[in-house]
Amino acid sequence: MYALRPPLSPPGANVASVPNPPRTALVAAALLAVYLVWGSTFVAIRVAVDTLPPFLLAGGRFLVAGTLLFAWAMRRGHAAHGAEVAAGGDAVRTDADLIGPAQWGAATLVGGLLLLGGNGLVVWGEQTVPSGLAALIIAAVPLWMALLGRVLLRQRMTGLSVAGRPRPPRKEAAPELAPPPAGCDAGM
Repeated sequence: MYALRPPLSPPGANVASVPNPPRTALVAAALLAVYLVWGSTFVAIRVAVDTLPPFLLAGGRFLVAGTLLFAWAMRRGHAAHGAEVAAGGDAVRTDADLIGPAQWGAATLVGGLLLLGGNGLVVWGEQTVPSGLAALIIAAVPLWMALLGRVLLRQRMTGLSVAGRPRPPRKEAAPELAPPPAGCDAGM
């Protein structure tokens, strides 16, 4: 049985009044960090596949990231000790967050599929595909999933879901897709 966590605001509080709304500059800085980190990943992969086998590179990244995240979760007490939930003023220890065979099995399955099918194929493909094109292909995955859902599962695409999909790339966004300028040697 899972223990319920206490609400974020006391009962009867006006939820509409947020005490500290996010500042525009902080949101912009967070988005900039995501753009730089996410975008530089593809460039880093392109550079790294020149010296490392692709699946060894992807597996090493997953091993380092997984080890760091597991250590962080253990330090916070989520993975090893369960969550402590306030119930009537007393701390109640639950076993809801303990890691068992089912969690290890699910993590192994998802990690294996991501390593071999998701990130692994991106790393393998970047041996021959430019990093900018790889980033654009990955950015278009929500569009492909929506189209596959429509064609295979007959799911209806609402106007809101279509509005949230990425647009086809323009030539300025993907110079690899544009033909070379006149007089330029395309074999360079």
